[in-house]
Amino acid sequence: MSGINPVLDHEISRWIITTTTQLQGRSRFCAQNAIRFLRWADDIYERSHVVSAFCAMHATEEAVAAFISAAKAHGPKTHAKQVNLHDHTSKALVSIYAQRLTILIAQGDLAISWNPKNNALAYRIMLDHEYRYGDLHLSVFRTQKGPDGTKDGYAEIGNLPSVDELLEEAKRVADIRNKLLYASNTGIPTGFINVDDALDREAKLSLGLIWAAIDLHMHPKQDASFLNQILKDMASFSSVSKKILPN
Repeated sequence: MSGINPVLDHEISRWIITTTTQLQGRSRFCAQNAIRFLRWADDIYERSHVVSAFCAMHATEEAVAAFISAAKAHGPKTHAKQVNLHDHTSKALVSIYAQRLTILIAQGDLAISWNPKNNALAYRIMLDHEYRYGDLHLSVFRTQKGPDGTKDGYAEIGNLPSVDELLEEAKRVADIRNKLLYASNTGIPTGFINVDDALDREAKLSLGLIWAAIDLHMHPKQDASFLNQILKDMASFSSVSKKILPN
């Protein structure tokens, strides 16, 4: 069985997919195209793991674009206008942060569920030896601890990635894509070693990024500290990719 279908059938995923209608412009089209490619990845899984994996990776690319488009439309304008939608390091940065969130969830430090009463996503996190609950928004997260070393009531996803980490992630994605598409001196592409894990990862990353875009559209006036930090980092790293990475 494909690793994507169970993810798409989860009630959280169904809410995200349905709520993409709240998005506007390019953000909406990118999000819906990402979901379309996830479904194609699932449909073709049995016939071709290679094509399935490519579709899933492309879904993540489109989901990143959906988030960046939403951030440019609804985020703090100071840095948003400096972000290039097609910048390699910007996409890598978003991907790294999204992966860190999935790790928090996998480790049990953060739990997310759908609240039918509010028709919204909710979270539970352990802070200061007790659970805290609330509606899930981007404002819940921070990239680092407070000045006194505490989490200040937020979900911490780690400090800013280094330039080397960003470039490594951007190159990793490019390398995987090339290995899925092109033959080499040793043979033709065979796909991921563990395709189910790879598909599961891409599906969860895509849906998480689409949720972030939705949250920006539906709650543009929320505390923007986390988003502002991400956009600032994107803008500061954009020049790096132009000098080092190919277009």
